[in-house]
Parts: sequence; structure tokens; C-alpha cells
Amino acid sequence: MLQYNTFVMNPVQVNCYLLWDTGTHAGAVIDCGAWNQAEQARLQSYIETEGIRLTQALQTHMHFDHTMGAGFIYRQYGLLPTCHPAEQDIYAASPDMVRRWFRIDAGNMPECQPTLSSSAVITLGDTDIQVIHTPGHTPGGVCFYIPAQRLLFSGDTLFRQGIGRTDLPGGSYAQIVDSIRTRLLTLPPDTTVLPGHGPATTIAAESANLLVH
Repeated sequence: MLQYNTFVMNPVQVNCYLLWDTGTHAGAVIDCGAWNQAEQARLQSYIETEGIRLTQALQTHMHFDHTMGAGFIYRQYGLLPTCHPAEQDIYAASPDMVRRWFRIDAGNMPECQPTLSSSAVITLGDTDIQVIHTPGHTPGGVCFYIPAQRLLFSGDTLFRQGIGRTDLPGGSYAQIVDSIRTRLLTLPPDTTVLPGHGPATTIAAESANLLVH
């Protein structure tokens, strides 16, 4: 059984998710966007208070607002960010994007582990997490689905009453619509959707969105 908590980070209001197995306390962080020491300390304090043993740093995609905390996670826990192979160019551009958007230096970004394919299954404690490749917002965007609990971490692919923007480099409206329609809306209707920004929703609620039919 996995528990999770949400941390809203940086000026772009990224949802960073912390997951952990209640039995083993093995944990994973999804999209750590911590951009300053206060946000880093808040996450670290929670991990320590709950006794979580962080073992994985997962990325739905590698846009700068979702990776600003990758250096902190690597320095503090020795974990490299794990992503889809098609995200490496996006990640390489992220330090420059941080400078342009926030006028700060992103510092030394750790290497990424491009091991998340559409067939990958991640195990956290006794729970399997399925990787679903959902290109469109970015070429290598993925979602993380937990069948046993009907939870979907959708990154910037699917939001409450909306979909991810496709006007950035590597984006494709046709692809994101196809990804949502064929890979996400086919999940059980009572699946809770936890997006990269904004409030949670469900597959049932988003199935009524005519933009993706």
C-alpha cells in the first residue's frame, strides 16, 4: 500500500509528489521542482519525520519547472532523475530555461537515467507502478499508474478540465490527444488523476472533455 503527499513548488506551482510504501517505507519522489532552500527543507523535513527511505527520483517529463530540485535530490539522497529516453534534449535545455524564466543559475544538474520506457514497471515496496508513455506535451512524457490503488500521476499530459500545452519545442497537439484518448481514458473511470499542476480529477470526469474525443 502506497501513501502520497503533494508539495506545490516554485513560481510555476508544480505538484511534486512524494510516495512511500507503508510497510517498508521505501519512497519515490515525482517531479521535484524545489527551487530554493525553503522548499528543499520542507520536503526533507517531511521525509525525515515520516521515516521514508527515498530510493527513486521519477520524472513525468524534463521541463525545467519539474526538474529544478533534481540537483538537491542527487546531493541529499544520491538519486539521479529517471526519465524516458526521448526527454534528454529537453533536460539539456533546462538550465538555460531556468536562467531565462527565473533569472537564477540552476547550478550543476545531475545526469539523467533514461530508463523509463512504455513497458517499464517500477516496484516500490510491494506495489507495482506502470509507466505509460504519453507523448504530446513533450516527446518522452510519461504518466505513472498504480493499478492496485487506481492512481494516475499524469504530469503535464492531463489536467482537470484541460490538457498540457503543445506550443513548446517537441510538443504535438495530435499526439497528446491520441495519448489521452487511447492510453489514459481507457483506464478505470474511478481512477484518481494527480496532475503536474492544479487540483486532482478523475478519469470519469475527464472522459466528458470533448477536446480529446
